[in-house]
Amino acid sequence: MKRVLAIGFAALLLTACAATGQAPGVPPAPPEPPSSVSVPGPSSPAPEPAPPESSSSEPVPLPEDSSSQPGEPAPAPEPDSRPLPPQKEVNPDAGFGNSAPDFGNEDYAGVVNRRADPLWEALNPALKAIEDDYSGYEVFVEDESLEVVLEIGVIHEDKVDQFLADWTGPAWDRVEKSPGSWSVAEQEAFAAAVAKLDLGPGVELYGSRELGMGEMVLVTIRSDDTVSEPQAQWDGWCQRVKDFAKERNNPVEMLVFMDAPSRPISNGSNPDT
Repeated sequence: MKRVLAIGFAALLLTACAATGQAPGVPPAPPEPPSSVSVPGPSSPAPEPAPPESSSSEPVPLPEDSSSQPGEPAPAPEPDSRPLPPQKEVNPDAGFGNSAPDFGNEDYAGVVNRRADPLWEALNPALKAIEDDYSGYEVFVEDESLEVVLEIGVIHEDKVDQFLADWTGPAWDRVEKSPGSWSVAEQEAFAAAVAKLDLGPGVELYGSRELGMGEMVLVTIRSDDTVSEPQAQWDGWCQRVKDFAKERNNPVEMLVFMDAPSRPISNGSNPDT
């Protein structure tokens, strides 16, 4: 009977141990966490990752230059802080190229056409009244100032001054007087007289006064086919005209000779002899 009770009690004990999953008398050991896993505490925040350290041996890449990108225009240079000098406007009618002065509303050609030419044309017949008192005249326009200038050679200054004071025609801006040596009246008289000079059969003479300030008389000698060896006789013809000028007390150095039709020879010197 006792044996049966002991067996029954042992069976009950084994049944209780099996229900709790533990061996009788041995407390269960707590499970160990894996050694490779770090579990942070509930109050400590998660550590932030450290920035990567750059190696001093590796080159640091530079920012790429935007000016070297293909297809993009190069940047314009910065303007110079110094101001440019004032530029003058080029006058295309003045005839001086890229250095022509600016004359405002007037130009060189306009002054010549509107003022200088009309003055010259008006003086030409009017000066006949004092042909014994002046030796020549010229009208020109100064390049820089555009002044209309009357230049006149003076033989008798009082007569010339009176003429200028009485002038009522086109105006000039300035008068320049220079001494004259051969009056216009004497030049005209010699040009007319030399045409009558006889140099022999087949030879003709023509005389004309040179306009302007030159005080020159142009002597043209023409020979026809009846004259033999005209070049050999050229110097003799010119000397005959010079002697004629001396007889009239006219300046020989003021004569210019021309062999007709078109070869000018100064002072009677023939280049072909």
